[in-house]
Amino acid sequence: MKNPASGFFQNCNSSPFQTTAGPGNPDPEKYPATMGIETSMTNRSLRAMELFTADDKITWDEFLEYKYDMKYSTASSMGRSMKALMEYAAAHPDAVDKQAIDLLRAWDLGTQPENPAAALGVLTVGRLIKNFNDGVPSGEELAKSLGQTVENLKTRFGRMDVPWSEVNRVVRGSADVGIGGAPDVLHAVYGAPDEATGRLIGRAGDTLVLMVRWDKAGAVHTQAVHQFGAATSIESSPHYNDQSPLFARRELRPVWREEAEIRAHLEQEYRPGEE
Repeated sequence: MKNPASGFFQNCNSSPFQTTAGPGNPDPEKYPATMGIETSMTNRSLRAMELFTADDKITWDEFLEYKYDMKYSTASSMGRSMKALMEYAAAHPDAVDKQAIDLLRAWDLGTQPENPAAALGVLTVGRLIKNFNDGVPSGEELAKSLGQTVENLKTRFGRMDVPWSEVNRVVRGSADVGIGGAPDVLHAVYGAPDEATGRLIGRAGDTLVLMVRWDKAGAVHTQAVHQFGAATSIESSPHYNDQSPLFARRELRPVWREEAEIRAHLEQEYRPGEE
């Protein structure tokens, strides 16, 4: 694909046949089925398409906002699972927790740090599917999982509407910070359950985030953040986890490229082998 008419193309582990809006997508008829080219769309690809196609002139700040988008599309497995759960609840009102259903019915499918329904929704669906583009469980399965999630949240956190950042964490040494994001959102965070606390500890997803732009004179401007720090294998270093709070706030730091910039912020200078 080269310079599509829309001005963008994206791919988030999804079908190469839906990478841009309008003309420019590869024609699936030109590729034999025996090639096994996937046709499914992840939530990340769905949200990228929804965000980019709705904006014909994307600024730096808007692009950063889109990169950290924390919502599920209504067309995603999560969105369709919520629809299936609501339909089951309407047909079997005595088989579900009404308070939990009301909370999820009002959910905006967002996983912002303060979101009060994200834990209930993400944990309910995440218990049933390995990947968030695997499909949709049955309403009965979702209702059963919802009951288990309600019980677990009340036991661990005392409430089912616990803010998402109390459940979703980045932990590295002394750093233990709550974050937004979730599996298969553009701010991707995949957490492993901590049996002792019931929290999810980030283990995959966003790591190094690097934003690059060129100004009209051709100069490069770069910002970045790492989920831990610049010295990830040296626990005694102050940079072992000093970027975790920055990562949690979805903020970027400058990347110094020129020698003068580097020397202006230098902590240590040495020659390898002579430390």
